[in-house]
Amino acid sequence: MNINRDELAGIFAEACNVPADSVSPATPLSELQEWDSLAVLALITDVDVRYGIVLDPTALMSCPSVADVAQLVDSTLAGRPNSTAA
Repeated sequence: MNINRDELAGIFAEACNVPADSVSPATPLSELQEWDSLAVLALITDVDVRYGIVLDPTALMSCPSVADVAQLVDSTLAGRPNSTAA
């Protein structure tokens, strides 16, 4: 399954408490000043609620961009038994 990258960018914006139009799939996480430990926890929680998966925080922190996080979500969903999006 491939998640919608723009949808994930919106989830990122919400987790970082920034305007939705300030985050895109191409946004490098290093450019998000609000990308801190609280935003990481918020994103993990939001992804869990939306997709029913828990992202590995270490893998998440190694992602350089929102698009890379989308690939992590895709691969986590693919590895889940009976994988379906919520």
